Amino acid sequence: MGLYAAAAGVLAGVESRQGSIKGLVYSSNFQNVKQLYALVCETQRYSAVLDAVIASAGLLRAEKKLRPHLAKGACISHVDNSCHKAL
Repeated sequence: MGLYAAAAGVLAGVESRQGSIKGLVYSSNFQNVKQLYALVCETQRYSAVLDAVIASAGLLRAEKKLRPHLAKGACISHVDNSCHKAL
C-alpha cells in the first residue's frame, strides 16, 4: 500500500472515530511510520484549507474515483514540496 493510500485510510478512520491518529498509524502496518504520521498530522492540521482548495479547483468533480482523503494527502504533499523548493 502506498503512502497516500495509507494516509487516506488513517484520516478516514480518525474522521469516523475508529481511533486516534497515533493508534491508527501504528495499526496500519505501513513500513515508514514516521513518514505516515507526519503526512497525516500535516493533512489534519490544514484540513480546512485543503477542503477549500480542493473544492475551488473542482478536483473531486473532475476525478470521480478520487477519494477526498486521498486528495487531501496528495495536495498537502505537493504544497509542502513547493514551499521547500522555493526556499
